[in-house]
Amino acid sequence: MRRAIKTKRDLARRLLVKVVEEFCSRHGVEVALHSDGWVLELRKGRRRHLIFGVDFGLNASSSAAIARDKSATSEVLLANGVPTVAHHLLLRPGTPAALGREETEQQAVYFFRKLGRCVVVKPNDGFLGMDVFRVHSEDRLLHILNRLFAGHRAVAVSPYIAARYEYRVCVLKGQPEITYKKVRQEGSFYFNLSKGARPSKEIDLAILPTLHSLAVDTARVLNLDLVNVDVFEDANGALQVLEVNPGISFELYAQENEVFQEEVRGLYEKILKTLLVNAFQ
Repeated sequence: MRRAIKTKRDLARRLLVKVVEEFCSRHGVEVALHSDGWVLELRKGRRRHLIFGVDFGLNASSSAAIARDKSATSEVLLANGVPTVAHHLLLRPGTPAALGREETEQQAVYFFRKLGRCVVVKPNDGFLGMDVFRVHSEDRLLHILNRLFAGHRAVAVSPYIAARYEYRVCVLKGQPEITYKKVRQEGSFYFNLSKGARPSKEIDLAILPTLHSLAVDTARVLNLDLVNVDVFEDANGALQVLEVNPGISFELYAQENEVFQEEVRGLYEKILKTLLVNAFQ
C-alpha cells in the first residue's frame, strides 16, 4: 500500500534519504539531516553540498525558478517550438505589476472564453495536484479565482484537455531515465499519484521516441540538468508538455512494487554520482 509523507518521522524515512545515506557511506561523504530530514547536508573535507527536499541542487537557480513558474515555463517552451499546454498568468490584485481586481477578473473571463469555456485553474507555482480546479462557467471561474488569490500570489489558467494519459519522464544530463504512464482513477480529473492515479509501464513503444525527444528538448530549452517532465497525450494521440518539475520525487512511484523501487534507487545513485563529480572533485 502506498503511503504519502505526512509526518516529520516520514521525512527522515524517505527512500531518498536512505539512498543518500547508503551511497555517501560507501564514498566517504558525511551526511547530516536537518529540518526533520527535509534538508540533507553532504560534507567531504571542506566541501559541502545541500539537498533541499526533492531538489538535489543540480540545476541553475534561474532555470529552476522558471521551471516552478507554470506560465513562464510554457511561454519559454512555446517560443522555442516545443509543443506545450499554454498557461496564462493572473496576478493577485495588490501585488507588484498586477492589474486591479476588476481588470483581473475581466482578463480571467477573456481567457475562459478564448480557451473554449472549459479551463483548468491552479496556483502558478503549485504541485501535487493541490488546488487544481476544472471550471465550466464564468461564475465558478471568478469564485475559484478569489479562493486561490486568498492563498497564492499568482494563478495560471490553461485549456482543459481531455487527455487519454499523462506520462512522466525524468531527464538527467540530457538522457531520459525513468519513464512511466499515469493512469487516473475512473471518474477522476487528476493524474497525480498523490490523488490516487497509478503508475504503469504499459506504454506504446511507438510513442517512446517522440515522448523522450519531447522531454529531452524541454530540459535543453530550460537549461535543466535534472527534471521531471509531465506530458499529456490527447484523444488524437498528440503529445504536449503539461508541466515540469525540477524537484525529483519518486516516493509514491517506488512504493508501487520492488521493481519500481530498485529503478528509483538506481536513478538516485546516478544523480549522486553526478553530484560527486560536480561538488566534491
